Amino acid sequence: GTRITGLRIKGPEADLPDIDYDVNPATKSRGFRIHGATQVEIDNCEISNWQRAGIEVEINASDVYIHHNHLHDVHSYPVSVLSYSTPPVLIEANRIDWIWHATAGAGDPGSGYEARYNIITRKAVPDSWQPYDGSHAIDMHADDEIEASRDQLVGADVI
Repeated sequence: GTRITGLRIKGPEADLPDIDYDVNPATKSRGFRIHGATQVEIDNCEISNWQRAGIEVEINASDVYIHHNHLHDVHSYPVSVLSYSTPPVLIEANRIDWIWHATAGAGDPGSGYEARYNIITRKAVPDSWQPYDGSHAIDMHADDEIEASRDQLVGADVI
């Protein structure tokens, strides 16, 4: 396994109030990307100023524990759990400032995450994003193939 602890990782992106994609286009930058790894722990880190994700869990990643971090000034999805990641993915006791979902999942069958005991604070949306209706902090997308074949919204196995 791998443990990342006690780091301050600041990306190249603007603070939330200063976002203007007309001036500086979205880059899809990410802080940590967990791909194909198991038994990963990220704790006691400050993760900020990324466009796409502060922590991204994706293909074949499992047994991921994200805890006691401060994620802020991440434009979208401070913590995202993407396609074909496998539970358990535990997001616990973090401080997350958000404007576009604090946590999000792709919704594929067999995927999912548990988010508990986090302090989640919504921040003011930048003027350049208006009009904006980001209505919820905890998000799980629906699986597109299941939705199309069954005409039902089905999202992941765990949330």
